[in-house]
Amino acid sequence: MGKGSGNLRQGGYTVTMQLAFKLLVLLTILAILLSLGQALYYLLRDQGSQTRTVRALSRRIGVSIGLILLLFIGYFTGLIQPQGSAPVPGAPTPPEAADRRE
Repeated sequence: MGKGSGNLRQGGYTVTMQLAFKLLVLLTILAILLSLGQALYYLLRDQGSQTRTVRALSRRIGVSIGLILLLFIGYFTGLIQPQGSAPVPGAPTPPEAADRRE
């Protein structure tokens, strides 16, 4: 075994890279929430007389689009894998699940 080969996960990426990607996603979500809170603050403070609310909401939309793109990139590069309960086509089914279907 080569140096650090035990640290690899599916897709050939290291655990550190996957954690860094997940941290980037988390920070992006926090930026979205911060921008939304900022828009609410400006809405209440300015009473609609300034454009700061619109700018904060526009920033939130831009960051949200960036998050969606980031998730697509992570999925297609293998940095993240779906963890849902829906069966994956072509995946082997556990024996107990196959028994319940019959």
